[in-house]
Amino acid sequence: MKELLIIGPWRQNSGPANVIRALKNASDDSISFIENEKGIKKVAEAVIKTLFSKSVVVSPASPYGCRCLKIAKRFGKKTGLLMHGCISYESGINNIVPTSQDLECETDTLSLCDVIIGVSERYAEWLKEYYPQYKSKITFANNGFELHYREKKPKDPFSVAVIGGNTPIKCNSYVYQAVEYLHKYVDRRYKLLIFGGIKESGDCIVENEFTLIKGFLDHDELLEQLDSIGIVVVNSVVESFSLAAADTLECGCNLLVSRNVGFISVAEFGENEIIKNYSDYKEIAKKIDAVRITGNNQRIISSINQELVTPASQLTRILSIMRSPQI
Repeated sequence: MKELLIIGPWRQNSGPANVIRALKNASDDSISFIENEKGIKKVAEAVIKTLFSKSVVVSPASPYGCRCLKIAKRFGKKTGLLMHGCISYESGINNIVPTSQDLECETDTLSLCDVIIGVSERYAEWLKEYYPQYKSKITFANNGFELHYREKKPKDPFSVAVIGGNTPIKCNSYVYQAVEYLHKYVDRRYKLLIFGGIKESGDCIVENEFTLIKGFLDHDELLEQLDSIGIVVVNSVVESFSLAAADTLECGCNLLVSRNVGFISVAEFGENEIIKNYSDYKEIAKKIDAVRITGNNQRIISSINQELVTPASQLTRILSIMRSPQI
């Protein structure tokens, strides 16, 4: 009998898939994953592995995962959701109309699960506020990551980067306004680089003398770009974790984050390094300038207990949660 079955994509290039792949690489024979990608073999594999597992965790919420949870409940298995995002909340901010199937799937998954595991302690706190009816079964397992050595390259201290294009929930338009304000009223000649797609339904961001839109880059190309950038701002309304923040530190960048970014659960930030109001461009401008002057890359890295933020440590935490007699 396996201790745990984790159901979710691990071959794709998405946030949840990257996390599951890291968990898979850190796992041992007591944990199983779904190997088949589609068709009846995928369904049959889920049924068989559920029967021979003590508990089942899905990630993210999906129609397939929801069906698997129903099977698990039928056989008396403990069930959990490793939660990276919230469709009902995020779709409204991002001007997206979710399908009724997506909303129903998320609702059913939350209801079926014995435990909801946010991928950071901060995100779990946010989930408890958004879903007070599920407060008693919400906990966390901080995402795992590893900081690798990168050869240091010359940086432009007045370069600022954001990731996520003009997706509204990322609030990069307020960073854009902050850099514009610094240009016009403080005479600070910052250059803003926008990584990610620009959509018609997104926030208003245009190229100009202080803004360069870089678009989508693969991960290695993004890291090469970050190697020469001074400051990265993660200004999301809510961000379940932000592995991009880890990339930022690895590339030697200074880091500024909003108060609802899950990464603050694993690192220490000073008062001038956390944006209290993601829509206050003057606050963002002031803190960009402060972080440029003081720097914080090495101090933040040194505050991270890297033995406690690995994929293996996240997996250990998930196992501990699912073994708990309280669920």
